[in-house]
Amino acid sequence: RLQPRYSLAYLNIGILKGRQGDKAQAKAFFEKAAQTDPQNANAYFNLGFLAEAEGNLAVAAEHYQRAVLANPKHVEGYYNLGNTLARQGKLAEAVVSYEKAVILNHSHTDAWVNMLVLALQLKDYPKAAEALIQAQKLGFEAPAEYLEVLAPYISGK
Repeated sequence: RLQPRYSLAYLNIGILKGRQGDKAQAKAFFEKAAQTDPQNANAYFNLGFLAEAEGNLAVAAEHYQRAVLANPKHVEGYYNLGNTLARQGKLAEAVVSYEKAVILNHSHTDAWVNMLVLALQLKDYPKAAEALIQAQKLGFEAPAEYLEVLAPYISGK
């Protein structure tokens, strides 16, 4: 029986194999890392990344969900989960995932911007305005049409 401490070694070998372009070996080592230590959030995250790159969004979302369950402070896990959910048309769920990412890292510009875009699509203008304000504080230059639509929600803020 393998010890959970070996999980990090499998994870690192998987990362190395991925950098070498050997996605199949990378996946095998990430799976071994997760099997060896079911709390290895980075193993699930990397499995999600590989599945997403292959266009398998449902599997990617499952892996990202396991990553954030294993480590509820995994900012990029929430961010990538949001991206994957958005690509599947699950916009409201994606917004929730982005919200979790920015709670953990208030300076995550991409999560704020993605939340802004999806909130606009969902016509949740107060949430979109909040995301716009936060993204602008981080240097995001919003398109004029965003500013126009959200002007009634950001005046006086």
